[in-house]
Amino acid sequence: MEEHLEKFLNKGNKILVSLVLSLFCMLLVVQTVHTYEPLRLHFNIVENREGEKIEEDILIQQATSLDLQQDFITISLDTPYVQSLPLANILINGTKIADFTSLENKIYVLEGDEITIDISPYFLDLSFKVSGSEGLKIPSIITVPAKDKYSFFVDKVK
Repeated sequence: MEEHLEKFLNKGNKILVSLVLSLFCMLLVVQTVHTYEPLRLHFNIVENREGEKIEEDILIQQATSLDLQQDFITISLDTPYVQSLPLANILINGTKIADFTSLENKIYVLEGDEITIDISPYFLDLSFKVSGSEGLKIPSIITVPAKDKYSFFVDKVK
């Protein structure tokens, strides 16, 4: 009986040691996966959005500052064979306001704003049609060379 009990305790001891070792190995694997940068960002939604620029503040600020007399410009893509340019940006005073996922963008502007059309990700010469509310002095057709930016200022005709 004593041999049987000793055999049982040795077997239980081996099972317990192997269980502890396997749990320790699983802990190491989980910690490694959790600290591995590309996978870690998928685990946590907050960390996944970390570093993203929140542009809603700009849009809210623009929407609250609108009045009935505010001027606007419309920039539309005039190159016939291009349907959209998601990487091309429209910047007002260095801040991204819109892109060319649609062919036409209506942007509210103030006098003295610097409008920049940035097509630097593209290897195409593109042309844009610009129109605006009455009294604005802006270019009507803009041709932007490939991999470049084009800037102009909004002036009022008095």
